[in-house]
Amino acid sequence: MFRSVRARLDGKAVIVTGAARGIGRAIAIKLSAEAADTVLVDVAQATDGSPYPLATPSQLNKTAQRCRALGSSVIECIGDVWSRDQISGIGWHSVDQLGRIDIAVNKAGIAAPSGRFVYEKTDDEWDLMLDIDLKGAWRTVREVAPLIISQRPLARHSAHLSDVELLRHVEKVSRGYAHPELAEPKLSEIVLPALRVDVAMHESYRPTSAAPAQVPVTTLQGVDDALVTRDECGGWAKCTSRGCAHVEFEGGHMSLAEDLRAVFGAIGDAFELATSRRPSDEQL
Repeated sequence: MFRSVRARLDGKAVIVTGAARGIGRAIAIKLSAEAADTVLVDVAQATDGSPYPLATPSQLNKTAQRCRALGSSVIECIGDVWSRDQISGIGWHSVDQLGRIDIAVNKAGIAAPSGRFVYEKTDDEWDLMLDIDLKGAWRTVREVAPLIISQRPLARHSAHLSDVELLRHVEKVSRGYAHPELAEPKLSEIVLPALRVDVAMHESYRPTSAAPAQVPVTTLQGVDDALVTRDECGGWAKCTSRGCAHVEFEGGHMSLAEDLRAVFGAIGDAFELATSRRPSDEQL
């Protein structure tokens, strides 16, 4: 039996851009009627180059009133999909206030200018429309999707999986990766406890801030790593304002090196770097 839409949306939190009027307002009201909590986003002010008046704060508030009348928890946010910082801030504020974000509806957009043939539009008018309608949607996805994904861990029930079920699950979610050592019973007994802890950390982790960490980061990787690429390791550079180093060893994903002294040496170097470059209280 299929669940009703109301059952699917009850307790869900949804961001709706362009929510002050028109289709955006209608979407927000429908979501509220189906028991979703809503985050209503609109620029709600004049935008340079727009060929007609945009929505107003009072219109955004009117949408919020209609959603609240349906029993929905509502957050009103004046924000511009043009701005990565504003959208990111709205996403984190939504998580802080509602505890989660499950869905993002990209409705913010303009026609440039409405009522004229496409061949009559200027380059600036066309670029403005694409920047809001297309790139604005992309910016919203880029900033909000990680918050949504972080709420969908590998398996919330992994602690209750048997060893065989856990290994099958890890192989499924890691793009088919299966280390030969896990097939050896004695080695598997050694590796499985650490693997369970690793999965549990993934499931329970919730970012608390979008700000980069105030410590340097060092990534360790085997040159034969079949699961994580060097580019993915490089992604840690976005998570710190103190620099990101990368150290490679001759091994693979689960066995970095035969001689662990090299690994421990790299960890020691990273720790020394972190402590020597720790920002002062004034810098924080």
